[in-house]
Amino acid sequence: METSNIVPFRPTHPGEVLKDEILFRGISKKDFADRIGMKPSNLSRLLRGDTDITIALAEKLEKALDIPASFWLRMQSTYNSDCQIIAERDIQEQKAIHEEKVLSDILNLKVLFNRLNIKKICFVQERLKQLKSIIGCNPLDVVKYQTSIYGTFKKSSTATDEKNMRSWLLLAYLATKKDIPTFEYVEGNAEKAALAICNIVHSTTFGEKDIKRILNKYGISYSIVEKLEKTPIDGFSAWINKYPSIVVTHRYNDMSRLVFDVLHELGHIAKHLHKDKDIIFISNGETISSMDNIEKEANRFAEEHLIADDKWMSLMQRSIKGLYSNNIVAALRKGAKELGLNPNIVLWRYRYETYNYALHSIKTTPIK
Repeated sequence: METSNIVPFRPTHPGEVLKDEILFRGISKKDFADRIGMKPSNLSRLLRGDTDITIALAEKLEKALDIPASFWLRMQSTYNSDCQIIAERDIQEQKAIHEEKVLSDILNLKVLFNRLNIKKICFVQERLKQLKSIIGCNPLDVVKYQTSIYGTFKKSSTATDEKNMRSWLLLAYLATKKDIPTFEYVEGNAEKAALAICNIVHSTTFGEKDIKRILNKYGISYSIVEKLEKTPIDGFSAWINKYPSIVVTHRYNDMSRLVFDVLHELGHIAKHLHKDKDIIFISNGETISSMDNIEKEANRFAEEHLIADDKWMSLMQRSIKGLYSNNIVAALRKGAKELGLNPNIVLWRYRYETYNYALHSIKTTPIK
């Protein structure tokens, strides 16, 4: 017979079982005390679990109840063992509670447990054990790594929750570890991936699955991690293990913007991550208009790949200044068609460059 390794939440003293047994048999405590030659006060202490069952007492119980002495002794031994294990568990639980408190000051554990499907009803030490198993290390180690490079990001001036930002970064890190590209990344693949994406953007009906397929072909991980509250993140790029990774949030349900965000992150991979693989880049609404040289380089990479400079200049040289919104849209659509460009991409870039995001007569294409 196998020995169970399950430890009860509370140990069961054999006195509790004895109390139920004499109650079931309809024996009064006084009569039972007389049967086993014990003072009623001592029997009460035994039934409360304040005293142990000895060999001599177990033999008396066997004679009085016809229940083997070995049963009572085994129950007492199990109770003693459970008490020791539970005492150690309680010590470890207190340590885990302290550790969780430290983590809760820097991470949104409620969100993490929910996103990672970790049940909150279990012991704290069990929750942390599951979290560490999923992450592959102590969560504090990842947070320290994030903190050490946090200053390299372009921070947003909009309301930002630092705990949610760290939590999202942790979720992004886990997603990139899971979404391992099938093919190996080699120098120059970010450029090739950008060209391939832009080719399908302007020539065919495409979806996000096509972007993921192309990135995978060139050894680049692609993941979607929905944003958390007060985390103004559109895109993320980093070097994870042996491959570069891109993570998007779908903060805006706009296919054209998604394409630009992906190309922007490819710009970071092509121009910046190969120099320093410990940097994390985060893109948000302000990144588009950032004056930071690194962000400007990534923006420029996206712009020139998305629409060639000569074609864009041709569009901008057309007589669209001073036109009403509807006429601007019509002129850009016509020019895009003549140049073999995706009108939605052209209109998005026009709004991006002119900051005219409220341009009328434009229906954004949802991410598909």
